[in-house]
Amino acid sequence: MARRPLSVALALVAGAAALVIPTGFGAAGTAQAAAPGDKDVTAVMFEWKFASIAKACTDTLGPAGYGYVQVSPPQEHIQGGQWWTSYQPVSYRIAGRLGDRAAFSAMVNTCHSAGVKVIADSVINHMSAGSGTGTGGSAYTKYDYPGLYSGADMDDCRTQIGNNYNDRGNVQNCELVGL
Repeated sequence: MARRPLSVALALVAGAAALVIPTGFGAAGTAQAAAPGDKDVTAVMFEWKFASIAKACTDTLGPAGYGYVQVSPPQEHIQGGQWWTSYQPVSYRIAGRLGDRAAFSAMVNTCHSAGVKVIADSVINHMSAGSGTGTGGSAYTKYDYPGLYSGADMDDCRTQIGNNYNDRGNVQNCELVGL
């Protein structure tokens, strides 16, 4: 009777080995990575006007096989010609110095027609410091962005974090350069 359980055990081991050992045993690994898609390259068109991006999608990016174009934040922001002004939002209207809502929509449609998808950089979790009139005409003051946010919507900590980057709560909840 000892033979029967041994033969059953050997049969189970052999069956399990057949399931575990891949075909081509002894050959190099058989795992293959999937081939990349035809359009997996992104062009970053930092600070380009929307009309210029649309033209690039039609003239260059689409024909060259680019899959995506990344554009600077399109929302209304503080006045100024420096790159960083695009990262100081005052509203969520598409009305920045790179173009308005119509130009943005036309750019997206043109790029999509050329086979290029659009990725918009975005600014989340802060608004501009100071006060003034945004690129789309919206008036704002620090902690008051009409139709969006007021002081009650902001974090309770209104102090600058300064150089105290070792205090997690301070870094996450207080102001960095007034934002």
